[in-house]
Amino acid sequence: MLFAGFSFGAAVGLQAACPDGRVKAVIGLGIPVVPADQRVYDLSFLQGCAKAKLFVSGARDQFGPSTELQQLMESIPDPKKLVLIDGADHFFAGRLRELREVIEAWVKEVTKV
Repeated sequence: MLFAGFSFGAAVGLQAACPDGRVKAVIGLGIPVVPADQRVYDLSFLQGCAKAKLFVSGARDQFGPSTELQQLMESIPDPKKLVLIDGADHFFAGRLRELREVIEAWVKEVTKV
């Protein structure tokens, strides 16, 4: 089983999916990682998530600044992958094809299909 969530759904769903033995890999889209002093969600649970993880964000995501995403990535264990889609905002407006392609390629890699 694979978990995928977007924004709030990712922040909440990842917390349930990471410890669930049935879930083999997780995907977080548009993870809300505003600066720590403004953060609503505690993502520290990801430090214990050893499952394969894909995080995809728009390079112009106002709720997921790249510096904050990089800090998150540095704090969590492998396997992990972060993809920033050029020109995309939080909702991937006009960039859904690229988003789909990133997800499909990663799922094939992780599941070896």
